[in-house]
Amino acid sequence: MKTLIMPKIKLKLSTIINRLILGKLVGNIPYSIIRDIKEVIEQDKYKNRIKIVKKIDHAYVEKYDFPKSYPMRFPRDKAYESKFIYEVSNATLSTRTRCCLARR
Repeated sequence: MKTLIMPKIKLKLSTIINRLILGKLVGNIPYSIIRDIKEVIEQDKYKNRIKIVKKIDHAYVEKYDFPKSYPMRFPRDKAYESKFIYEVSNATLSTRTRCCLARR
């Protein structure tokens, strides 16, 4: 019985410490999760949250001049999408996962 109590205490303690260090948003369930702002930019639900959309880089294809003797795993070209900057209000954004968590 004692072996089951200790992990539960450690889990609860780590949750409390995480909330103290990282703030009250840790562990809260978001109102909605947005994978890509471009997908929802026209929806009325999110339109008022997105203040500014600015294009900072155009789409392009980069060519690499590897010798023909190199195997096919060396890519000869790579396509890159356009890049945008968004000014968003009332949301939490993750730069690591690029996930947008909309608050109520």
